[in-house]
Amino acid sequence: DPIGGGTLHYFSQTSPKLGLLYKPSDNHTFRLTAARAFNTPSSQGLYLNLKVAQYSIFQVKARGNKDGYNYIRNVDDKLLYYHTEQLTPNFQKLVQLPDEYALLLPPVLGRPPTFVSPDDYRYIEPVKSEGVWTYEIGFAGLINKRVRSTLDIYYSKYSDFVSDLTWVTPVVVDTSQGFYSVENPQIGNMIRGTIPLLETFTIDPGDDGVYGTSDDYIPPASVPELVFTNINYGDVELWGLDGSIFIFLKHNLSLDISFSFIGKTKFYNFLTRDYDPINAPEYKINSTLTYMPDLGLNWNIGMRHIPEFNWAAGVHYG
Repeated sequence: DPIGGGTLHYFSQTSPKLGLLYKPSDNHTFRLTAARAFNTPSSQGLYLNLKVAQYSIFQVKARGNKDGYNYIRNVDDKLLYYHTEQLTPNFQKLVQLPDEYALLLPPVLGRPPTFVSPDDYRYIEPVKSEGVWTYEIGFAGLINKRVRSTLDIYYSKYSDFVSDLTWVTPVVVDTSQGFYSVENPQIGNMIRGTIPLLETFTIDPGDDGVYGTSDDYIPPASVPELVFTNINYGDVELWGLDGSIFIFLKHNLSLDISFSFIGKTKFYNFLTRDYDPINAPEYKINSTLTYMPDLGLNWNIGMRHIPEFNWAAGVHYG
């Protein structure tokens, strides 16, 4: 590395594209294609470090995920949390999560509150270059003298599919008196701490090298962050189709209709045991009616229909 020293490791990326065309007649074409592509993470996906909100005493940070993140567990493999309840022996220490406490992804930046399981918070793999193989079958041709149509059906398989920014640090909520509504204004009085990421939190495990013991040292000013980051979904499969119909209604009047359908609208999130949106509608339809007089300007009127769909990008959700 000419800047930082050390060694950089590179690997090759090959993107072959294969296609087979079959024309049974001059007016009809069938095709079969396969292609490989890569989507390399952006600098934001790797190095982002930006405060986006404040929740209770915690800063909410949007962070990149170049090297992955670890959650802090003790020798018994129990998840540890940073305790924030004042006037208690464990104030500002890492302690084991009690059975009567729960983990909550809070309702910040418009996202819904979600209770999550401690068993799922162990390690977050770094984001990598997404690789995708796409296979497609297509048809284009004249149905009759007035109608032309196209139809393309595709199947894509991704490796190391990268999510959008996702909550990865839940807060710890005291539920010993029962579960309260997370929209309750008193929720702040129930917060007992948060689950920190080791890489974003200053802590010295002491001489024993074990977290959660009496010789841990946490600087007084070191308060954990609540973090949004990109996670690696692993292998993801996706399919869909696109089609169009073009009709000459008369010699100077035509109708063009196009449509798209996607077979998946959400991805499984292993941290929330819920689904994140794909940021696209399940289907959409476009149509255009065009009038082409022999003299003068062409006229057209268009219509587009897109159904409502869930959407999340960066810190925005809706």
